[in-house]
Amino acid sequence: MSMAERFFSLQASVRKIRRRTALVLAGTLLLILVMHQYWLAQVIEENEMLKTSISKNQEMVEILERKIEKSEGLERELARLEGGGRERNPFGAMDPARVAGHLAERISGLDPEGLSIKTYQVMTTKPQETHTEVTVMLNLMTSIGPLHKLLTELEGMRRFVSVTQFEVLTAPGRKGPDLQVRLHLTVLTGAQPKNNQNASPS
Repeated sequence: MSMAERFFSLQASVRKIRRRTALVLAGTLLLILVMHQYWLAQVIEENEMLKTSISKNQEMVEILERKIEKSEGLERELARLEGGGRERNPFGAMDPARVAGHLAERISGLDPEGLSIKTYQVMTTKPQETHTEVTVMLNLMTSIGPLHKLLTELEGMRRFVSVTQFEVLTAPGRKGPDLQVRLHLTVLTGAQPKNNQNASPS
């Protein structure tokens, strides 16, 4: 074989090696790309699963928080209804007559000159399992300033006292208090003893 033939044969061999090398590199790169895509798909799938798990856990946390809030609300309501003592409920487990008297004293004590209790009376008593509802009617003479003070006081006692009827009449020609007010207040007290529940208010 001449030198020229050997040279051309060597060139052909080099080209074949280069083609094979290029094919191997291309195949390797393709394999790496496929494996990368597969790995990336696995990572994305795991990430989505993690997001779903976090979302479900967040929903569970929110549900538990709502249940806790509801439970705390029920506990506060139960404490309000039971009224276990003067610190919780200023009326405790007073009998209806004492409730009416305590209300009258408390209201007139806000402004002895501007709030004059004329009459007060127990209207109804409704015993429940955990508490008693006592409705008291009060007739009083007052003016705008003391009346505002009274309404502010009742707002602060709204956990235990609700205004069920409120009437205001003017009293022209009077000196001092110029408003005649009739209030019906429903008071929540502790559960009454059975003998007090059966007794009628005097």
